[in-house]
Amino acid sequence: GRRLLDHPGTGIFVLARRGVTIDYSAPIIQTALRYASGKCDHRADLMLQPISFTLLKGHWRLFALVAQVGKPRGHGVLRYVDTDPRSKPQIESHFFTNAFDRELGADALQRCHALLQTRALSQLGKPVLPWAGLLRNRPWLERAVRVLCDSGYHPCGTVPMGTTPGEHAVVDSHGRMFGLEGLSVVDASIMPTVPSSNIHLPTLMIAERMAEWFVQD
Repeated sequence: GRRLLDHPGTGIFVLARRGVTIDYSAPIIQTALRYASGKCDHRADLMLQPISFTLLKGHWRLFALVAQVGKPRGHGVLRYVDTDPRSKPQIESHFFTNAFDRELGADALQRCHALLQTRALSQLGKPVLPWAGLLRNRPWLERAVRVLCDSGYHPCGTVPMGTTPGEHAVVDSHGRMFGLEGLSVVDASIMPTVPSSNIHLPTLMIAERMAEWFVQD
């Protein structure tokens, strides 16, 4: 739990124009744009996603264009307050506390804003949060992104895999916990780094590979 990894996300809420239908039965995410920030050696360290609707229903006909940092430098912490399995853990995500992550988050927000100004997207709605003045002021934007953020829903890395037991490794390459016989961890928590995209398929891959090892053993 010393290092909780996730994809920090941010975005722009858009008020749908009159005549534009918000379909709450549609998939909330239908497409994505993955691209390189150009500020590191990764080919797809940023991702944009149009959100078909928000959870604020009723009179607020909102959709969104959101972004997430695919290879963040910062990390959070997961703590257990006691040994009672019914106690809830303390989760401190620390999104965008890292300066480089804030820079990428601000870049992504400004790209979202530019896309929403295009003819095709501007006909669908008007951006309402964050306000345009903030998006044009880079120092303000880099500070504001620490508030205008949420999880990318890809928490992982709290029981990292490695070769040597210690601060940065809890299980070996087969998911077996160091110093404790008979216990293996088979989920996204063993990822030593967060994948640049959704973690669902890598988690299935981990489970299938380790299930095969269990059978062989």
